[in-house]
Amino acid sequence: MSPKVKKVLNVIIVILLAFSLYLIFIKDSKTSPVGIYAGVLPCADCEGIRTKLTVRQDFTYFLETQYIGKSDEIFTEVGKWTPSEDGKIIQLGYDKNEDVFYKIVNRRTLEKLDQEGNEIKSDMNYKLEKL
Repeated sequence: MSPKVKKVLNVIIVILLAFSLYLIFIKDSKTSPVGIYAGVLPCADCEGIRTKLTVRQDFTYFLETQYIGKSDEIFTEVGKWTPSEDGKIIQLGYDKNEDVFYKIVNRRTLEKLDQEGNEIKSDMNYKLEKL
């Protein structure tokens, strides 16, 4: 097989994989995490972490956080997200050392998980609601 044919086949495979992900995770509004979510997450040394998470269709995200009662500064982060194999969890910043996981609770709610992707056992609210 010539290098040119291999290159074309690789491009076709990538397009098919991307389209499959689109069909599985984006098109299905019941499992699609795409949207803007907001809420106040627990904080160990402040009143709470005001959080706004934008999950985009192109598998990028925009995260804004502000530590209430500690600083007026708003921290921003832009990165890529990826769905779990079963489509129930999204992982932010999967190319970084410190991953952040959110469970898709329903069409309107994401719940922050611990650093291993497990539910946090607490009475505190770790949920972000879709705006």
